[in-house]
Amino acid sequence: MNWCRLQYDCETYEDILTYAMNAEWPTDIKRPGSRKQFIPIPTELMKEPILGKLSKVCTEIAIMRLEPRSIFREHIDSKRFCSLTICLHESKSHTFILEPDVYMDDERKVVTNNCAFFEEPDYEPGGIYLLNTSRKHGVLNYSYEPRYSGFFTISKDIRYEDAKELLGELVL
Repeated sequence: MNWCRLQYDCETYEDILTYAMNAEWPTDIKRPGSRKQFIPIPTELMKEPILGKLSKVCTEIAIMRLEPRSIFREHIDSKRFCSLTICLHESKSHTFILEPDVYMDDERKVVTNNCAFFEEPDYEPGGIYLLNTSRKHGVLNYSYEPRYSGFFTISKDIRYEDAKELLGELVL
C-alpha cells in the first residue's frame, strides 16, 4: 500500500479549517491561473502535541486549497518522496495514487499502459495520512466548494518506508 493513516488524529483540525476558510489566499505569482494555493499554518494553531512533534521533523507545513470543480493532475513530487496530509473536512473529492503504468513485456520492451490501477486513501476529518508521493498521484475535487488539507513535508530525502518507521517512533 502507498498510504497509511497515523494512529493519532489531529484534534484541532476544525480550528485549522476555520482559519483556512477565512484566510486570504494569495495568487501564485509563477502560475497565476493555478487552481491550488498554499499558505503557512500559523504557529498558534500548531500547539496540539502531535502537531508540535510533527513540526520538529517537517521542513514545510502549510494548508493547501484546491479550487472547486478542479483537478490537481497526476504527478510525481520532484522535491520529496513522501508527504503527510491532514484531512480537514469531508468533501466531494478523491485523492488517488496510481500503480505503475509502465512495465516490461516478455521481450523486455518497455510498454506504457494507458489504464492503471489506483489506491485511494480513506480520508476522515482529523486523520493524519502518510502518502508515497514518489508514485503518480493526484486529486479530483468535484465539489462546488474548495478542498482544504494540511500539507507537511517531512524531509526531501526520506523515503516512504523510512518515514513510516520514523513516524511510528515519533508518535509513541
